[in-house]
Amino acid sequence: MMRWKLMIFTFVVVVSAFSALTVYAGPYVDAVLADNPSGYWRLEESGGTAVDSATTIGGANDGTFVGAISTTTGAIPSETSNIAFQSTGQNDYVQILDTFTNGAMSATEFTIEQWLKPDNSYAITQGNSVVRGFFFGPGSSTCCHSQGTLHFGNDTLAGIDGLTGSNIITTPSGTGLDPFNWTHVVFTAKSDGAGGTDMALYFNGEQKAAGNTPGNVPDDNAGEDIQIGTLALGPEENPYSSLVQGFKGGIDEVAYYNYALSGSSICQHYQAAGGSCTDPGPPGIWNVDATSSWQSGPNWTLNDSPNGVNDIAQFTGATTGPRTVFTESPVTVNGIVFDNANEYVVGGNHPVSLSASTIPVVVDPSITVSSGSHKFTTEVNLLNDTALSIDSNASLEFINQLSLNGNVLTKTGDGVLLINSDSNTGTGTIDVQGGVLAAGGNISGNVIIGAGATLSAGSNSPPPLAVATQVPEPHSAILIAAGLLTLGWSTRRSQVGRQKLLLTLLLVGIGTLAVEGQGYAQSLTDYRNAVLADSPSGYWPLDETSGTTAADISAVGGNNDGTYFAHATRPGFITGSDAFDSTGGINDGSASNNYVRISDSGATAFTNGAMAATSFSVEAWVYADRLSGSSPPGNWFVRGFFFGAGGQFIQHNGTSVAVGVDNAGGGLATIDSQKWTHVVATFADDGAGDTDLTVYVDGEQFGPFYRSELPLGGIPHSPGVAGDNTGEDIQIGTLHFFDYAKRIQGFDGGIDELAYYDYALDATRVRAHCEAGSSTCAPTVPHVWSENGSGSWQDDSNWSFDDSPDNAEEIAQLTGFIDSPRTVFTESPITINGIVFDNANQYVVAGNDAITLSQTGGGTDPTIDVMSGDHQIQTEVLLTDDLTINVDAGATLEFVNRLTLDGNVLTKTGSGTLIINESFGDVPVVVVAASAATIPEPNSGILLLGCLSAGSWCRWRKRM
Repeated sequence: MMRWKLMIFTFVVVVSAFSALTVYAGPYVDAVLADNPSGYWRLEESGGTAVDSATTIGGANDGTFVGAISTTTGAIPSETSNIAFQSTGQNDYVQILDTFTNGAMSATEFTIEQWLKPDNSYAITQGNSVVRGFFFGPGSSTCCHSQGTLHFGNDTLAGIDGLTGSNIITTPSGTGLDPFNWTHVVFTAKSDGAGGTDMALYFNGEQKAAGNTPGNVPDDNAGEDIQIGTLALGPEENPYSSLVQGFKGGIDEVAYYNYALSGSSICQHYQAAGGSCTDPGPPGIWNVDATSSWQSGPNWTLNDSPNGVNDIAQFTGATTGPRTVFTESPVTVNGIVFDNANEYVVGGNHPVSLSASTIPVVVDPSITVSSGSHKFTTEVNLLNDTALSIDSNASLEFINQLSLNGNVLTKTGDGVLLINSDSNTGTGTIDVQGGVLAAGGNISGNVIIGAGATLSAGSNSPPPLAVATQVPEPHSAILIAAGLLTLGWSTRRSQVGRQKLLLTLLLVGIGTLAVEGQGYAQSLTDYRNAVLADSPSGYWPLDETSGTTAADISAVGGNNDGTYFAHATRPGFITGSDAFDSTGGINDGSASNNYVRISDSGATAFTNGAMAATSFSVEAWVYADRLSGSSPPGNWFVRGFFFGAGGQFIQHNGTSVAVGVDNAGGGLATIDSQKWTHVVATFADDGAGDTDLTVYVDGEQFGPFYRSELPLGGIPHSPGVAGDNTGEDIQIGTLHFFDYAKRIQGFDGGIDELAYYDYALDATRVRAHCEAGSSTCAPTVPHVWSENGSGSWQDDSNWSFDDSPDNAEEIAQLTGFIDSPRTVFTESPITINGIVFDNANQYVVAGNDAITLSQTGGGTDPTIDVMSGDHQIQTEVLLTDDLTINVDAGATLEFVNRLTLDGNVLTKTGSGTLIINESFGDVPVVVVAASAATIPEPNSGILLLGCLSAGSWCRWRKRM
């Protein structure tokens, strides 16, 4: 059966002549071979059918000439035999079978490199120069030449999986191939780390086009062929039965790589041939003078964040002050380079793994510290043996967990390596061949101290040894509040003459090692109960799936059932519920839209006079189908008739929520289209003839504004209060204009759980309703993190009321706004009275600068309250007063960096887990008191309690 599959293409088009370039051989071939192509076909054969490969990296992958083969003068005149393949169309070509020994035809990252010179007589058909795979096979990858038929004008195109949709990139019009001169053409495809592919096309060493195809990667072409000069378009069982779009012109020096060449390598190849181009430098260099995300492409050279086993991250000269680079997803690289006198801190929610490269050759991972003092506050995992070089006067500190995973970390150079947390998830070896090891942490594995290497004074490791296969005595503080202890093996060296100083650390409650997360529980029942508790005059869930009755479930204002006209439904804002689907209408009074009518007359009249209220509120969940900025306005609630006492309205108008009193109003808040949004509008009679209007969008407050402050069409309104709409209707999804046969401005989208109150709700109740239905409601108190993303502590816009907490009177609340792990980083020192953590998603507080916890001016001691979730503080923490930390059951707080008590008492309460994985900055000796717990003397890789004394030994004691 024939299967239609797509392929990876490059099309190149003839344009006006470029200036001629003379190129030279020798260094070019060397440059190509130095980058280890899987196949390299120089196409300089003058007879026979064999096409030799100049490399054996991917095996012996010789090709075969098919058809009436002809030759032409090659691209590099200085070659001994300057010959190239002259392709005359689809029927003469080179066939290369998949005899690759390195799986090159399955690679999702690759490079096709070649020299091309199209015939001047090239007409309108496309011309494929190099194709990987078969069109009607599992897929193909192509680099080819075309003019005018697939794309308008003289363009050069490249792409994957059939040159469809977003799978292509195109050079600017008029920058295609020169029909009179050879052009060095390179096409690269590389994973973007998110399931898509980054593509780039280079001419003569310079990038001409680049783009991304999200969610698409090259198909696996294992067992298929590379075709040079044609496209095999036949069915899978006989691909060469149909040959199309043959290239007409010269093809020379074709190389195929099973990885993406860098722009720098491509330019160097062209320069080696005698050409001139601007070397863009290597990718993966941090190039912003700011704290920011590792995953953000623009923070790195070539817009390419390093995250692959063949990538190296370089933190060098871009910064002019201490900076934090935080991870927002796991990172894997082959190497990291630090070279800046200003400190880099690598922190965040996710670990950094160091892995051997796979292409072009296998190289073990490495870390190089050429200058400066730098830190990892996120976890680091070694996936292979790793070389660590630290130059003189430089240092590298692992503050969080360093996992050897059975590998060897070899430290060279005269600089200082500090390990101040555990490395106990897998045995391994730290081989110190030079410089200083300050092994403050618990190293679970072998330590080798070579000749010329030393241990820093005061560390709890054994004295310097040529070979130390013992575990150094632990001296980082790992505090697990009276909980579970898993014993492992280690040896403990007896020491004498240790100092004995005293500090008290009080633990109250029983802790646990178990970390238990919990999702935000929203339910329709919880939401409706929250709404009904505030006594709406009418509450219409709008969840009926049939019939014409829109039931009122509130008894406060009587039985105010509504009537559907042209009823339609859609899924509601909570999974499994239903909502009213308002189909909108046009603005000419043609009555084309559906709606709900609630009549204030007869059996459905409000019994509490709600339609006459001059203060009232309207609440609903709204899903606007129209794209932001579109018009006309769409009314989703109107109280009263436009030509009666005047309509009190709420509408979606472009990007705004607009409200009005007696037909006059304006936009108060911005609202997103195509998502469920909790919207509340309150109308409050100010008692002086005007109305305060306020809108809440997902709990965030906009206003209040007087009616007279809201211009409509640029015309200010006069003061006014809502008219008496007694006996008129509420309209949901439309605006009554003259009569229901003439209605306008219908709403396009979903309307769910609509409630009407005969008073103005306050911000606290709005927040309570929103929280009952959603975990992403904006806070109504200051100093609450309100950004669903990582960001700077110092950026006011990341906090509620645009006010970042930074004084001893304020408490930072890291609570329910985020929906995945996030990092909050400090860019200057912080002083606060407390921190609250309450989210099942992890918060990590990281950065270059410390947080100080201090007493308020009124004498309230600082606190940290962990109500839910598993959270980390990766920056240093300083106490100026006694601190109470409460950790609720199932929650965890971990101090990864130094915690300086400064003579104060830390009191831990709650039955959750407190972990201190680094040093007490000022604690020579610890005496532990705990209720209902025994503190065993530490002798394992998992410690209950540890301590560090700079320049002093720790003495371990047990107390009941």
